Amino acid sequence: MSIVHVLSSYGVGGQERVALDLAIGQRARGHRVSVISLAPPPDGAMAKEFEDAGIEVGRVPKGRGGIDPTLVPRLVRALRRLEAEVVHTHNPLPLIYGAPAARLVGARAIHTKHGINPGSRGHRLLRRAAAQLVHAFVAVSDTTEEQARAQKDAPLAKLHTIANGIRLDRYAPDATARSEVRVELGLGDAWVVGTVGRLDQYKNQVLLVRAMAPLLSSRVRLVIVGDGDARPEVEAAVAALPDDRARWVVLTGRRMDVPR
Repeated sequence: MSIVHVLSSYGVGGQERVALDLAIGQRARGHRVSVISLAPPPDGAMAKEFEDAGIEVGRVPKGRGGIDPTLVPRLVRALRRLEAEVVHTHNPLPLIYGAPAARLVGARAIHTKHGINPGSRGHRLLRRAAAQLVHAFVAVSDTTEEQARAQKDAPLAKLHTIANGIRLDRYAPDATARSEVRVELGLGDAWVVGTVGRLDQYKNQVLLVRAMAPLLSSRVRLVIVGDGDARPEVEAAVAALPDDRARWVVLTGRRMDVPR
């Protein structure tokens, strides 16, 4: 079976990581799996991870500005070339353009909603219209399903919840790697509270910094892995910590070796 995932971009984020894990599992089961980004070049860091996993990587960039009337026909051409039988879109933009393209090539259309996905009234109307075309609309958690219901994102008969999973095989204990990372980050033998993810208002790493403030010391450290729009706010929260406690916080930025 030919399965094509359609993403907003190859940036580092939750939807891209979920799509990669799905693609790896699908390929291991004998399916032909491809991925298409709707972002213009240059590619984000996740493109290489898809390629390294043996997943065919493609691009059908959306034009600048608002609605791109050429994107659906261009996606249709790409899906036909890939002989797509299942098209799996991730988050709003791929849904709006990918669902009609999937239908036009006769493929099954699956959509996954990874977050609350706020947007303008017009954007929400486009998403709802596209959701009428999918065969299944999947939320990644019970909370996400509740948000989909509240926002009337999709017909209830098509709405399903499949909780995000973690590939545990990537996180086997490794004493050597643990020691190396502790040295690299200057953690010594302290207790470490860590978080990995995009820095934004929804994940609210600023609140974590403030909550950890009374505990931070040479014996208790905070490590924040990731990057995003809220990085300036996170850095400001760290800088505002009293009593020179900012030195017990490590901001690594984006890392592609998180399992390590």
